[in-house]
Amino acid sequence: MTRSIEPKYARELFLESKHGEIKQSSVRAYRYPTKHFIEFLDEADIDSMADVDGFHLEQWRLRRKREDISDATLKTNCKHIRHFLNWCEDKEIAQDGLAGKLTIPNVAESKMVSSEKLPLAQAEEMLEHLDTYEYATLYHTLFEVMWETACRISGAMAFDVEDFVHNPEPTAENPDPNPYLKFRDRPEQGTALKNGKKSERNVTISERSAKILVKYLSHHHKDLADEYGRTPLFCTDYKRLSRQRAYKAINRYTRPCIYSGNCPHGRKIDACEAYVNNKKAMQCPSSKSLHPIRRGSITHHLKRGWPKEALAERVDVSVEVLEKHYDARTHEDKREGRRRYVELL
Repeated sequence: MTRSIEPKYARELFLESKHGEIKQSSVRAYRYPTKHFIEFLDEADIDSMADVDGFHLEQWRLRRKREDISDATLKTNCKHIRHFLNWCEDKEIAQDGLAGKLTIPNVAESKMVSSEKLPLAQAEEMLEHLDTYEYATLYHTLFEVMWETACRISGAMAFDVEDFVHNPEPTAENPDPNPYLKFRDRPEQGTALKNGKKSERNVTISERSAKILVKYLSHHHKDLADEYGRTPLFCTDYKRLSRQRAYKAINRYTRPCIYSGNCPHGRKIDACEAYVNNKKAMQCPSSKSLHPIRRGSITHHLKRGWPKEALAERVDVSVEVLEKHYDARTHEDKREGRRRYVELL
């Protein structure tokens, strides 16, 4: 017998069931697609998951497709909704076989890998702008660290002040040590790393980045403690920096009109909604989200000659994943990278 459960409540139970079962990042991945789906059902006056049928699923899929999203995003969204529907079937709150009625688009594997990255020229212009006008502020320091280390935003959010080691103790093997950042997995305190304990590492940073961090801590950092008594490195006036706030900030600062004063899209800047309204910064075709910074930085490391094995350890990915998802170098870039070894022949 199928129970009558409101779609909104079914989603809440579904997401709650995932906590502790899968990674927090995976739980987040389910949030938006299921929210969008539930909003669609609400507009269609569907009061019970038991009333959802194949026609509703096709209506939702076609609406999502018309929203100018990529084929890869549509496929991923559909897979997340099918997983939700399978859960509903298993809990006897949806029709048997419902999940199988949702068509999953066929998308080539090559299109499932995002190719968007922050180019080096754009990163350098941004850093120059921030160096000049917002030196050592929260978002200047955050961007500097993300570009320098190619870390995930979850790693940056997890830093405590004590994770920045500015003056390491000299040793016999290393009498002049470099400053570094410590990545530590603390899931029980709300700052889990992508791959758990395997993501823990110490990452050397340049004197430039260290200097900015020191200035940030002495002039702009809010010396506050979170609910666990820890002092977050990146924080607002009241709490540890959140993913959403970081995302919105990067959207704002990656608009070319902000760091260059020009619009590559031919728009009249003062009349452009993406410029005058920070909340709509993502509408700028050139603005970037968080992951393209990581991808651009990794590509930049590779162009500078970093061995893939060493870089993979630095950025917490396998060499296979690095080659498949992050190496955005052209064939000519790769040839130039190998040129230095010709002399060894």
